[in-house]
Amino acid sequence: MSETPPRDSCTLGRSLALYQRIVEDGARTPFARLSHELGLSTSTAHRLAAELLRQGMIARVGRGRYDIGLTAVKLAAGRTFNSQLARTARPLVQHLSHRTGLTGHLGVLEDGMVTYLVKSPGAADDSARFTQEGMQLEAYCSAVGKVLLAGLEPTQLDEYLSEGDFVSATTRTVTEVDGLRRELAKVRARGMAIDDREIADDMMCVAVPVCDEWGDVLAALSVSMTWSEKSEARIPDLTGHLLRQSSRLSRNLGMRPRQS
Repeated sequence: MSETPPRDSCTLGRSLALYQRIVEDGARTPFARLSHELGLSTSTAHRLAAELLRQGMIARVGRGRYDIGLTAVKLAAGRTFNSQLARTARPLVQHLSHRTGLTGHLGVLEDGMVTYLVKSPGAADDSARFTQEGMQLEAYCSAVGKVLLAGLEPTQLDEYLSEGDFVSATTRTVTEVDGLRRELAKVRARGMAIDDREIADDMMCVAVPVCDEWGDVLAALSVSMTWSEKSEARIPDLTGHLLRQSSRLSRNLGMRPRQS
């Protein structure tokens, strides 16, 4: 039989849930409605809010409305989502490269392009010789990019496909809009993507998503290798390595993604 969690633990959990909801809401919703949505009694909600206010984690910005506090802003000063994501992911990407001997990457989608936040060179593979941390590459022809595009909302994907000027990097690059839609549908169904010599004639890449607790794609994790006739046989094993590190990264970020 599971033990009942300590009262302090329950209080902390409720406080953090309330704080997160306040920050996400940005003072648009009355406090009474926020606390009701969280299932908090009026007395409990006001007690938790009073402590968060005292600590400077929230600020009262109107009658019955709260927003993020100055202390929280100061604590987060100079830190961005991408910088924290890269810092958390780096040891896991390095571990991935060490285990596979291949170059590992972590990338995010920015303005329709893949931005590489982390790169860890493989011990015996130079397939990703042209990538650098901070650089951007086209999304439609890379495994990382396919994962990120497949995670977009339908309207966002429609906008990307309608504005794109898709140029062939190799003879295997998919550039037709209908072909890209079919490819991204396969990526969503499989939960992983493959770049089979689509961005360079001698390179293959495998990528998986990094998801939040709602299953939304935050980033993509990949390994790349110099293509050979044996490359395809490695895909299942590499996908397993990638999924394990992706799951670890989500947990280290405080997420419990609802993905298989």
